[in-house]
Amino acid sequence: LVSYPINNLRKRLKHAIADQIQEIWLTGQDTGAYGLDRATNLVELLTQLGQVQGQFWIRVGMMNPNHVYPLLPELIDAFNNPKIFKFIHLPVQSGDNNVLQMMNREYTVTEFKHIVTCFRKAFPYMTLATDVICGFPGETEQAFEETCSLLQSINPDVVNISKFFSRPHTPASTMSQLSPHVIK
Repeated sequence: LVSYPINNLRKRLKHAIADQIQEIWLTGQDTGAYGLDRATNLVELLTQLGQVQGQFWIRVGMMNPNHVYPLLPELIDAFNNPKIFKFIHLPVQSGDNNVLQMMNREYTVTEFKHIVTCFRKAFPYMTLATDVICGFPGETEQAFEETCSLLQSINPDVVNISKFFSRPHTPASTMSQLSPHVIK
């Protein structure tokens, strides 16, 4: 994890505004992890960037639930700034806690749903994007149905669906793989 210093990002934002760029995307492997290497966090970054003068809007990139959950009230406060798009990309990956545990995800379905509920309460017209991986080793038909049920209950605006594929030298590569037919 490498986070750019807030002052550097403020300078880049000011240059972008001077170049008449109005839409700024904060991106990274996981924007929710911003600052863990610098004794700061995403809330502080959004607060600082939101104070920059000019006409611009910030779109926050994908945030994993385990990094959002501890910041939730403060993050929602930061999103109250009119310069921040009311958009969150919060991947769930599976609606089944056993599958999440096998994936080494550090959050539960309940935590994911709590984040969604709190954001929607604060911003009823926000856009929610999520990601799902189908066919992770050990995923059962019941687990798949739990994922479908979760998607129906949270009704996201965008769902990115990926078929699981095994990456070499990962723990999942040594697990018993589902057949491609089942995954599809």
